Amino acid sequence: MHFSGTIVLAITAFAGCTSAVPSPRGSLPAAPPRYSTAGFSQDQLAVLKVAETFLQGIGTRNPTQMLDQTLPSGGAALLRNGAEILTTLTGLVNRIPFDSPGEMTEIISGQPIIMVDHDIAMAWTPYEFLINSTVDHVGTDIWSFVKQDGQWLVSGVADNARDPGQHSYEAYETLVL
Repeated sequence: MHFSGTIVLAITAFAGCTSAVPSPRGSLPAAPPRYSTAGFSQDQLAVLKVAETFLQGIGTRNPTQMLDQTLPSGGAALLRNGAEILTTLTGLVNRIPFDSPGEMTEIISGQPIIMVDHDIAMAWTPYEFLINSTVDHVGTDIWSFVKQDGQWLVSGVADNARDPGQHSYEAYETLVL
């Protein structure tokens, strides 16, 4: 298989984290490093920033911030308790209970894998979803991105969710290209 463009697979031990993507202006403060971006290309960093900015919209209760990172008609596939929920990215954002009294945060909790080929990209990111600073559930987000007019946008998301005690990042050890 031949890919024209930049494709870099970044797999780094979680314990060796040295940097994280800084928070964009007007959002939550930068979280402590949870992963390394050493060796990432400028496009990989830009893609990661879009994902982080999207997720920070949960904590800041800002659906507009989230939708600004997307192609709103893009797709989302969520696996919850064995059931599939298929919706648009706008539908995904609308599912978030922004009026909930509790604090909500979703963070990339381990080393992201990001691949870029010219104007498309994907990211595989383990996550933790916290409610009132307690991990409610964990899983993996699989993001698709397109580059339009020089800007990366989320074109699709697939994710799963499981109880916090069921961390499983086996794919990082067995990933084969």
